[in-house]
Amino acid sequence: MATVQTPDRVTEQNTNSERADELRFAVDVNTLFTDKVKPGDKRYWKLNMTFQTYQLTARELLASIHAGYTWTAPHRKERQLRPDGTRTTYRVKKNVTSVQVIGLDSDSGDERSALGWWAHDDFFAQNGAFAHTSASHTDERPRCRVVFVLAEALSVGDAELLLRALHERYDHVDHSAKDASRIFYGARGCSYVMPENVMPQDVAQALILPLKEREEELRQAAEARRAAFASSHSGKKANAGAVAAYVASAKDSRLSSVAAAREGTGERHERLIEAAFRLGSLRGAEWLT
Repeated sequence: MATVQTPDRVTEQNTNSERADELRFAVDVNTLFTDKVKPGDKRYWKLNMTFQTYQLTARELLASIHAGYTWTAPHRKERQLRPDGTRTTYRVKKNVTSVQVIGLDSDSGDERSALGWWAHDDFFAQNGAFAHTSASHTDERPRCRVVFVLAEALSVGDAELLLRALHERYDHVDHSAKDASRIFYGARGCSYVMPENVMPQDVAQALILPLKEREEELRQAAEARRAAFASSHSGKKANAGAVAAYVASAKDSRLSSVAAAREGTGERHERLIEAAFRLGSLRGAEWLT
């Protein structure tokens, strides 16, 4: 990969014992094209067929971005069959092998998308690798990309849950950027801030677990509804076991979530409200006494 000069404006404030400059991770980078190659461009197909997998540090990934190169999650170089019989490019979610780098697009165009805002965000300062200005950034309408390097690679499913959790934490970032195979364009000559931290596994899992529990609740609720619907149309009694299992799981999950809330962060209030709504819906359905 091409070597580039380090940008002049740098902020370093490492607060995490796990440093991103000491960790190498798999990431796919395309060095054949610089800047944006969008869908509809005749080069777009080739872009998605010519990524190569590298083992990089955060600084090396930033250097490639500074050179204008596009990056994405590491993926197998295979073509998948679409339902219509045509074949995909290599860069599709089904080919993604794992994810160890998470990107957020902060495109609100106000102070929340300026590097200075992110430099003073406590969570990013403790767990972020770097943030850089996007190609479309201007001083009047700031835009940036925020990058987290994880201590361990995640499965596609867990990576997308972590993205959802970060979207909930930062409501001003682009919530449409939720696919594990998403590409991130380079930004030649970008400025950046660099805490140069790695997100520890326990921090990542603490963000992922509530969403997993929420999905399990929804799955069990759907199962209970199906059981109740089937019994109402068959003249049989509702599946009491399925309903009871769902109610017990939902109650324990909500109470555990509230109990685990950190004081002084606002989490307790948010989790109490969420628990009240979720358990209140069970009471409304006459499933919870």
